[in-house]
Amino acid sequence: MESSSSDLSSSTQPPSLPNFLCKVCLRSFHSERGLLLHRKTISKYNRPTEHIDMLPSQTIKEFQEIFVYYIHKKLSKNHTKAGRQT
Repeated sequence: MESSSSDLSSSTQPPSLPNFLCKVCLRSFHSERGLLLHRKTISKYNRPTEHIDMLPSQTIKEFQEIFVYYIHKKLSKNHTKAGRQT
């Protein structure tokens, strides 16, 4: 009887599911369809856009400073003390 119980324990391992791996981000998928949908999304958002000009880093930095200024202007004077006090 011991031999039959050892046969049962060896057959209880679940079969390995096929994994489909994305070569770009190394994410694994259970189905080929999931991988294909993922690839479609990745290719949609990773296309270089030719009609958009690259801004100089100084312009980006100036915009960030202006943006932060307006955010601070809209916040109340004691916004750091707002929220849950412990």
